[in-house]
Amino acid sequence: MLRRAGFDPTDAVVSANSVVPMEGGAVVNWVVMADEHVFLLQSTPKGGVLRGSHEESLAEADRRELEEYFDQAAAAGA
Repeated sequence: MLRRAGFDPTDAVVSANSVVPMEGGAVVNWVVMADEHVFLLQSTPKGGVLRGSHEESLAEADRRELEEYFDQAAAAGA
């Protein structure tokens, strides 16, 4: 999602900030630092949203897109 928002994910640092149990699955809030910017990534059972300052949505991905990405990364040995 960083690439989709126009940022380089190469040296990004990602840290889970909080987990909120919800009906249907947990919501995980992540702090992401990349290209000298700080973002909030919120992942839910349905997908994820990358937010910047002022809570604006910079990129979104549904669960299918996220699963495809992780399957490709695992196949590539990442």
